[in-house]
Order: sequence, then structure tokens, then C-alpha cells
Amino acid sequence: MTYKNTTPPPLAGTRKPRHNTPQPSTALSAAREQERERLARDLHDELGAHLTAFRYVFARLEAWLPLTDPACQAMLDTTQQAYDALCEASRRVITDLHSPIIEAGLIAALGQWLDGFSAQTGLATSLVCAADSRITQLNPQAATAVFRIIQEAVNNSAKHAKSERIDVSVSTELRQLTVSVTDYGLGFAVGTPSRIGHFGIDGMRERCRNLGGTLKISSEPGVSTTVSARLPWQTLLQPQA
Repeated sequence: MTYKNTTPPPLAGTRKPRHNTPQPSTALSAAREQERERLARDLHDELGAHLTAFRYVFARLEAWLPLTDPACQAMLDTTQQAYDALCEASRRVITDLHSPIIEAGLIAALGQWLDGFSAQTGLATSLVCAADSRITQLNPQAATAVFRIIQEAVNNSAKHAKSERIDVSVSTELRQLTVSVTDYGLGFAVGTPSRIGHFGIDGMRERCRNLGGTLKISSEPGVSTTVSARLPWQTLLQPQA
């Protein structure tokens, strides 16, 4: 992953965020993160146990089957490949379900996750972030929600775009934070049924609504697709309820 820090224009007349705006659904967001953690633990324990048992059964098959038979050897090789792919997929799902470590900051968490994502998928990623101190002051619920929006957009691009590169940007304006994820793959005609998973879009839109923001998807067939979330500072910076 490549990383770049950009400096925004001077924020003359910046006002402190008022705290009389409606609070986001922090209780619902927290409950969902707790549920994701529970699912991650259950998958790790239960799926891990089944995979371990399968590995022992597979080892016994290798010992019993005649490896001099090309058909048997080919079947064992195929089974091993499928097993390895399943292990890798389960590790990726469990990692994505775990709550991100936000204590070091949103950008540090994003950078760490994107590095791991690139290592697993082979896709090149970049992260461009505005040099704005307000990004380091997001309340924990907001920081987690922003992370999840970017994570879902990146995963969607990896699944559907057939792009070799994914760019993530975090930019700031006087009254809002904007995060964008761009891929350079298949694209699609806006307004027609798209390749992007509707469940993922619904989740991103809901997180944006909970923060008082909006989600926009722009695309051009065969060129690129960009998912952008625009989120107001008033909600991002105010203390948790």
C-alpha cells in the first residue's frame, strides 16, 4: 500500500461543532460490533475445529490411497487446494469481522488493514489522507463506522471490479469529511442493476445515515467506480451519547 498525506486549504472561520444535533444510533452500532465480535469468535472456534478434524481425515486418506495412481493423486491435490482456499477465506472473514483497533487512530487502522488486504489479495492499494487534526478527534463510534464504510467498499471492489488497484482517499472540508474508494475495473452504467452487492451498499448507506451523511456511487463502464461517503463534522466530533 502507498500512503500520502495531503494538506487541506486553511479552514478560516471554522466553528466548533455544536452538540445539539441528533445523536447517531450509537447503541445500535455498538450492538452490531458486539455481534460481529461474537460471530468472529464462533467462526474461529467452530470452523477451526472442523477444519482441524478435516485435516486429520485428509492425512489418513493420503496414507491409505495408492499415490502411484495418477487419478488418486490428482484428487488429493485438488482437495488440498480446496482446503487451503477454505482456510484462507475463513481467516479473511474472521479478520474482517473483528472490530478494528482504533486506539492508534483511524488512519493507522486503515493503513494496517489495507496492508493486510493487499498481502492477501495481491491488489495494489493506496491511501491519501488530508493533514487535518480533526480526523484524529473522531469519537470512537464514528471512527469505527467510517472504517467499516471504507472496508465494505474496498471488499466490494475486490469481489466485483476485476481491478488491479484500489485507491482510498480521506479529504476534509469546512463542514464535512469525505471518504472515497475508487477502483479501475469493470464499472457499470449508473441507474442499471450493478455488480455491487446490494447488501453491502445497504450497510454503507445505513452507516452514513446514522452519521447524518450521504453515500454516492459514480461509475463509467470499463473505466472506474467510485464510492464516496460525505459525513458532517458535527456528528463525527460530538461526544458519544
